[in-house]
Amino acid sequence: SYTGKPHLQVTAEEAAFMVQVSVANMHCAGCAKGVQATLERVVPGVLANFDFERRRLRLDVPGTGTDAILAALIADGWEARVVESEAHQPA
Repeated sequence: SYTGKPHLQVTAEEAAFMVQVSVANMHCAGCAKGVQATLERVVPGVLANFDFERRRLRLDVPGTGTDAILAALIADGWEARVVESEAHQPA
């Protein structure tokens, strides 16, 4: 199980979308660190919760949408695709 905590929090005002992304080739904590590094390059401060059993991650994406995130993950060699996306209102 991944015990590192490289996740940065975003405020409720910034979090516009909750997205679940499948990353088929994410197998371990090292993979998660690589995915997190890619995510933070595209959206600094993105909050990612990893689910290794299902090889997915859940993101709260600040105002950006998912296109840039998916493009960056794929460019870095991750087999990423959106599984679920949901807009939500800030609390």
